[in-house]
Amino acid sequence: MPESLPEILDRLSRRPARILIDTTPIHRTHSFFTLNSIDTAYCPYRVQGHDTFVAAVSQRGYRLRDGWLNIGKRMQIAFEPEYSLTHYTGFCFDAL
Repeated sequence: MPESLPEILDRLSRRPARILIDTTPIHRTHSFFTLNSIDTAYCPYRVQGHDTFVAAVSQRGYRLRDGWLNIGKRMQIAFEPEYSLTHYTGFCFDAL
């Protein structure tokens, strides 16, 4: 959580040809940090805005190949319903 995927990519001397991301919390517009209850613990999460995230990975030399929704995996944000997620998201990026 301390670093985003684009920040991790910046540190790599050799970047992967394909990036596959599944079941990650992506909000349609907002980027933020939160604590999420997983029933047995509270876990910190970095939630990234969809367009901001895709643009940041694309700026590192990748093309979005595919994206999908992980229905059934959600995140309820107490007192801030507009930040809640009805699903998590997956992505596949290919190097240019």
